[in-house]
Amino acid sequence: MASRGTRATLAAPADPRRAPEPQCSGLNSYDGSVPADGADGLPAAQPPMLRVCSYNLLAQSLLEANWALYAQCAPDAVNRSARLTRIGHLLSHLNADVLALQEVERETFERLNERLGAQGMQGVYKKRTGNQQDGVALFVRSSRLNLLAAEEVEYRELAAAPIYGVIPSHIEDAALGARLQEMARKDNVALLLVVNDSLTGHNILVGCTHILWNPKRGLIKLAQIRELMRRAHTLSTDHNAGTILCGDFNCTPRSLLHSYLCGAPVLESLNSEMLWDGSLSVPKWHGRGFGDNDRGRARRPNKGPGHGNIKGRGGSDRSHNERPSRNRPFVHIDPHPFGTQLRSAFGHIGEPRVTTFHGGFRGTVDYIMFDSVKFSPRAHLRMPAMGDIRAERSLPSARRPSDHVPIACDMEMLSRDKTHQ
Repeated sequence: MASRGTRATLAAPADPRRAPEPQCSGLNSYDGSVPADGADGLPAAQPPMLRVCSYNLLAQSLLEANWALYAQCAPDAVNRSARLTRIGHLLSHLNADVLALQEVERETFERLNERLGAQGMQGVYKKRTGNQQDGVALFVRSSRLNLLAAEEVEYRELAAAPIYGVIPSHIEDAALGARLQEMARKDNVALLLVVNDSLTGHNILVGCTHILWNPKRGLIKLAQIRELMRRAHTLSTDHNAGTILCGDFNCTPRSLLHSYLCGAPVLESLNSEMLWDGSLSVPKWHGRGFGDNDRGRARRPNKGPGHGNIKGRGGSDRSHNERPSRNRPFVHIDPHPFGTQLRSAFGHIGEPRVTTFHGGFRGTVDYIMFDSVKFSPRAHLRMPAMGDIRAERSLPSARRPSDHVPIACDMEMLSRDKTHQ
């Protein structure tokens, strides 16, 4: 694994028990669409507030490799140059202190780095391993946040770790164990930065990741999330830093993987791993479901028993409803080191109805996770109403230049006195 410390190039229903969000930031009056030309940017978050945004930009290379899924989009909505201009305008308007971006190609990073750099943002990029053209990027406001350390996480190296802490050690079929181990060799990555907030004196760890999409690989997805938590916890402990982890985690609310993300243990049969991300329980549009490619574009599922066998570029696997056996045992994983202290920024008001919509699928897979001992979310980006999403027919569009929508919140950094109460 990359060595630690190395530099890396519908609005949710209101909770009646909760006080109204502050209106001064304007964040909760903005729906994350491309602002009109000449519109003023949102007012900056005022210390001890910190504005954090996570956004999957939709890599142009992946869009072009899956043209059929964007057949309902206007030509201008899928044009590379037009999309990048709109993305830059949207990100500038948000006026965030931390931007965590996924599916960022090198050219996109360089153009955003030039634009956002002129606005006081410092960018760090990590490309996916292998032949993939995209990666993740973090931008931080350099006038406030001073970079102390950076760490890259390459999940493909999980394949080299002994059993990598997730494959059940009591699998009797050695060949199956070896095959599961090799399946961990995926090109997904994460990026972790430790920064010091010069206005409050706090150290903060901010992270960005894009977890494997393939729903049939629940075990590998679990391993990637577990590794992210392990590495982030170690780095945050070393620097006495509060933690904020952002990204496309490719799991839906209330799924097994989402529960693990929020600090629950896992005790589940390996037979059911294609159900762990919750995607098969999400309503499907136009009769389409998920397919089997690394990007996560929708494909029509086979109509086999239980609709469990889904074929795609990865070939066919056993159905999730196969009979249990000693060679497909239970997976038992303790909670990750943050435990229930790690929470979703939208969890207390309800996760967004939709953060991604493409190829006939809509659902929520993007999250901002935070250390609830060190931070408290105070204002949230207003998520698009379901009627607005339906009216779009498909994303991207002229108003929303990706097949995801941004999520953002203003985090209050709790004082040291409060964290000890």
